[in-house]
Amino acid sequence: MIQRESIPFWDNILETHTIDLSKYHLPTCDSVKFSFVDPCYTWIERCNVLHEANLDLIWDPVSMRHPVTDEEMYGGGIEYGLLLRAATARIPEGTHVALMNLSWDSGNTPYLGRSACPICLQVMNVNSGSPLSVGLLGYLPVIHHGSKKHKNYADAEHHVKQTYIGFILSSIEARAVFGFKCTIGADTFTMYPRLGAMSLDSPERLKYFGLRSYHACGICRLRAGRSVTRLATRHRPDMITRLYDECNADVRGRVRKQERDVCRRKLHRHDFNYEKRCRLTHYADRCLVHIAKFGPTMFAGLVRYERMHVYFLGYCGYLLELLLKCTNKKHFTYINKIVSRCHHFRNSRTGAVHPRLPSITSLTHLTAEKTVRAVFYWTHVLGTRADVIDAPCRIHARTAVAKLQLILITIRGHRSYTGTEMDAIFIGAGRQFFTAMEFMTQYKHDIRIAKQQQDHDRNPDKYAAPKPFQRVQR
Repeated sequence: MIQRESIPFWDNILETHTIDLSKYHLPTCDSVKFSFVDPCYTWIERCNVLHEANLDLIWDPVSMRHPVTDEEMYGGGIEYGLLLRAATARIPEGTHVALMNLSWDSGNTPYLGRSACPICLQVMNVNSGSPLSVGLLGYLPVIHHGSKKHKNYADAEHHVKQTYIGFILSSIEARAVFGFKCTIGADTFTMYPRLGAMSLDSPERLKYFGLRSYHACGICRLRAGRSVTRLATRHRPDMITRLYDECNADVRGRVRKQERDVCRRKLHRHDFNYEKRCRLTHYADRCLVHIAKFGPTMFAGLVRYERMHVYFLGYCGYLLELLLKCTNKKHFTYINKIVSRCHHFRNSRTGAVHPRLPSITSLTHLTAEKTVRAVFYWTHVLGTRADVIDAPCRIHARTAVAKLQLILITIRGHRSYTGTEMDAIFIGAGRQFFTAMEFMTQYKHDIRIAKQQQDHDRNPDKYAAPKPFQRVQR
């Protein structure tokens, strides 16, 4: 009787769509059908769970000032950032913003294959990394594996992913203009959904945003033949859009085809693949958040690189590998002995003890957190003299470790920083870190080239002549 008088519950919050793949002429699949939960419903349901867990939900932006310089400070929480401030600037008075983070990652699905890729939505109106803030929307649809060897399979897969994410974005965009009403706890709100982030791992970021390679950047253009310590130039969305249109234009004549080839090479230099265009802006407009301070940015700043992969695994991993290369293996026993004598690191807030690492001379199976811990152990190993490091690199090793520690402490979120302080840390200290890393890399490169040259001079028939590293020229 209840179903006769009311619409079934799941019919109200589930969306089902079919993607036509007939134009790709796949042998075993001409369409895929999929369903996902309404993103706004998932956001409301997760907010109620957070409310029941006594986690504070944040609706209004707040400004924090330095007590001495009166400069604005950032890093104290989502309410002190520019994202929430920009999102609330364009909604009616008395309403609030529903900040959402969309993500998907198939890297932790080994038993079902990378095709079992969940798509999740995270509530961003909370200063907590609690898993209670994350809800499941659905799973990426899979093209039948019988078509995997077909020449059009990659294009069809790209089309499916862009279309599927596009339907989710369209669902958010449909409520971005007039908002929606919801009840959280005992209060009723009028919310306007905004997409605040898309936290993607490297493979997913590469495929969705149409980047040309893993080292490509969706924020700044490639610096070819320049120093790594110089600031790069941001992509211009209008120019990238124009290049995409010209790269995929159907032209006739030799001159027009040559002009199109020039545009394709230029877009390639800007780190985008003209054959894999991202269609995010085709589905989303009003739900995107543009921060005026940064000016026009590609995909409204949704191409992001989170701290775990960039700093914890990237920066720390590069430094640890380079320190070991600049250390003679006869010192490894001494290094591990110093580590075994160090005290356990302790969380200054909770008092929790972090287990001591058994060794820092082997980087195998180190998690992101253990990789960060290893950087701080190197401070005790180096001391004031850094005798374990090759003599020409000692001052640079100490500099790199010290500057990276400063950056790691900053991104932990234990305190707030002014814009001036952040510039001094990420630009000033960051430049010194990369300068020291570049010197140590050049030192090892010169040693390797000299050794290869000696082998070549001794026996040219057996050993090829060395090829020194050359910077790419435009």
